[in-house]
Amino acid sequence: HFIVIDMSPVSHIDTSGVHLLEEMNRDYKKRGLQMCLCNPNHYVMEKLFSSGLTDKIGTDYIYCNTHDAVKDCLKEIENKSGGNSPGSVTKDEEGPIGLELGSESNTLKQRTPGNANDDHV
Repeated sequence: HFIVIDMSPVSHIDTSGVHLLEEMNRDYKKRGLQMCLCNPNHYVMEKLFSSGLTDKIGTDYIYCNTHDAVKDCLKEIENKSGGNSPGSVTKDEEGPIGLELGSESNTLKQRTPGNANDDHV
């Protein structure tokens, strides 16, 4: 449903980088996927706004941090499915790469040996 791209390693973006992101967004939309950007720095955001890419992606899908992006994407998936689909977050279960999907607050928690219910990511 969603592709979340962490922009934190990107300190500078030029026209070719913006065009690449535009092409990626167009291709993902054709496949029914929403591209989300997270952690862009101030300079990168200025370029994305001036190019019009933020309007194409949708400002609702640009986030200050990865946690908020993933949380909102999971919430949107759950809302679209009515919360009753097999993929909805309704019980504690192990998610990808050692993440646990928690039922109390529908948050992602990082699982590490010995503290499976600590530290929200």
